[in-house]
Amino acid sequence: MEEAEPFETLCALFRELERGRSVALSGDATPPSGVSGIGPWVGVSTSGTTGHPIRVWRAWREFKESIAVSSSRMGWAWATGFRPDSYAGAQVAAQAWLERGKVHFMKEVGRSTWRLLEQESVDAISATPTFVDLLLSSSRRAQRWCPRQLTLGGEVLRSVVGQRIRAQFFGARIQVVYASSELGLIFRTRRMDGLYEVKGLDLRFQGWRLTTEGLATSEKSGALELLLDGEWRRTGDVAEWVAESSGEECIRLVGRCDAVANVGGTKVSLDWVVSVAESVPGVARAVAWAERNAVVGEVIGLRVEPEPGLDWVALRPQVERCFWSRLPKPGWPRVWEVGVIGLGVNGKRVRR
Repeated sequence: MEEAEPFETLCALFRELERGRSVALSGDATPPSGVSGIGPWVGVSTSGTTGHPIRVWRAWREFKESIAVSSSRMGWAWATGFRPDSYAGAQVAAQAWLERGKVHFMKEVGRSTWRLLEQESVDAISATPTFVDLLLSSSRRAQRWCPRQLTLGGEVLRSVVGQRIRAQFFGARIQVVYASSELGLIFRTRRMDGLYEVKGLDLRFQGWRLTTEGLATSEKSGALELLLDGEWRRTGDVAEWVAESSGEECIRLVGRCDAVANVGGTKVSLDWVVSVAESVPGVARAVAWAERNAVVGEVIGLRVEPEPGLDWVALRPQVERCFWSRLPKPGWPRVWEVGVIGLGVNGKRVRR
């Protein structure tokens, strides 16, 4: 794919798809013979939590029909932190192409990116919560520009991050999307607290359930499965069921099922460890990993980035007490680090 003008390159591939030719958005490949449905097919990349991209094929007609075209967005300028060949990046590009707009693919966060957004008067941004959070922190001065629309997806939205983004982009129409390359759109909400209303489950699905799969997380949580065409399909995500005082049933995503540590035979969700750490006021970001251990096989390692100006020595006891009260002992971090946590693949927070 052309790095200089990725949007123009994608537009040419979209025109090929309209002519009935299957294409991959990066590299040379043809759809495997096992895929079912009506072509042409579009091959997009997805990395999940591994950081090693794999290709997923989607029917072009279904891919295009999943995009809601609006006359009110005609000619908009978009910006995205997703790669051009990823599922999310391709959706943004197809949206702009169908609405006769353009897309800027942002490769990094920083003042130069912020200046580009201001100079181009970008109308809409689509990126991960971490990307947008770091982008906002790169601009310390008063903001003269605000997008009309902001779409967050690609990773779990933590409540504290949602509050920061809402406060800075108070004039934008914000939506949070939970989707996957394999299953498409699952949930969409305007809430910024990391919750998705159960009633907002996409109509293609007939039901949902949580299975424990031996994970040491908490009560009312487990691996999320969706009922599609009479078959239970795994999303690969750990989720928690939440019943609000108003009676509203919600789902809170925690992280990926395959991001686990085996601590003495107990499976611990690394993303749940991160969720607990980031629930402590003063913790800006965190990342957890499995550290080899001669006694129990693996232990939990945790790197924490405190909010600017906060003393980690004073903050650490609060984080430790939170773990003691919310997770079983195998989930307590044994290796600690403190420092900056940057961006990894596709605008998501880096994983150790």
